[in-house]
Amino acid sequence: DIIEAGQEGGWDIQMVSQPPRSPDMDVLDLGFFNSLQSLQHKTPTFDTDGLFAAVEASFAKAGSRTLDKCFLTLQKVLGTAIACKGGNNYSLPRVRKCHIRNGISPIALPVDDSVVAEGYRHLRQLQLTA
Repeated sequence: DIIEAGQEGGWDIQMVSQPPRSPDMDVLDLGFFNSLQSLQHKTPTFDTDGLFAAVEASFAKAGSRTLDKCFLTLQKVLGTAIACKGGNNYSLPRVRKCHIRNGISPIALPVDDSVVAEGYRHLRQLQLTA
């Protein structure tokens, strides 16, 4: 049983519905594919081998900083979605430069305690009505 497996070892893993393939919740759609594609389109290709080579070269050029920014944006989106009680009536948040110090991206961005508490309250309400 899936529910029992999610509770083994003291875990409390739950299944929660999410919008199907929401681009806001997908780090690849939040800019990484766009970054790769813009670099890849600068290289003319005439066959699939050339296309693969151009994509691999684009991936190498994009670097980890681009991917870091996309993951930071994803963290901001997830925090914003929690603040909107799981809704999608928000603008995509931007990651401010103050979060990136000395060229180093943080691993995690802070989420306001009140947003987390309100998110838990909303989840409990959903569980009570389910």
